Amino acid sequence: MLEKLLKKCYDEEFPANGDSENIKTVVLSRIEKENHMKRFRIKPLIIAAAVAAFSVVSLLVVNAAMQGALVKFIMGGEEIEGEYNDYVDRKGFRNISFETVLPSHVKNFAIIYDVDAPAGENVRVITKETDPEFMENLVRYAEAIDTFREKYAQTQNYEEIDPENFGLVLKDSELCSYNLGSDMWNCGGHFGGNFMHTGAAEGTPSGVYIENIPNDADTTNETTIYRETLYYYVGIE
Repeated sequence: MLEKLLKKCYDEEFPANGDSENIKTVVLSRIEKENHMKRFRIKPLIIAAAVAAFSVVSLLVVNAAMQGALVKFIMGGEEIEGEYNDYVDRKGFRNISFETVLPSHVKNFAIIYDVDAPAGENVRVITKETDPEFMENLVRYAEAIDTFREKYAQTQNYEEIDPENFGLVLKDSELCSYNLGSDMWNCGGHFGGNFMHTGAAEGTPSGVYIENIPNDADTTNETTIYRETLYYYVGIE
């Protein structure tokens, strides 16, 4: 069932040209437009260029001290450590960035962000080993999204597909970012995240920015670096 799903994933390209501010603007506006669900096949070189520019902009506007914490989880039968950093930039956007080194052959996992959790507990990683029922429900949900896309090819509105109908229940303060894939394909998206559309964040860009670049792979140890950032507006103090 997973292989069938992976073969249906379609391309979602980011611009590879332009200055860093234009790239960030395009990324934010596109995520704002399609913030409920995004399915894509990662195009490494294009994303690399966009992420590099986005990272430079982010480094220039950070004004709050980063708070980091380790995240431990089981994947592929091994205990793996990741790290996340939590900060608010000068434009009033909260950024929660997660990074880990993964076995190259293992691609299926979900990351749950809880923005109201105590410091050090904002991020947890779910895999087949830690919660097989959640991962199976996630595959069924993603398959339903893909079926909807095939039936209504001219729309990107997936709001009719409710993750709770598949046993995927989140708190208002939580967002799930997931990745399903193999060595040749990556397919993912996110759901939840009510906090990104209420209060100070209402009407502002928000989303999950993913970076997964083959050049970061360690072919000797068969590992690769995975990075992603959740961001939403909280206001300028």
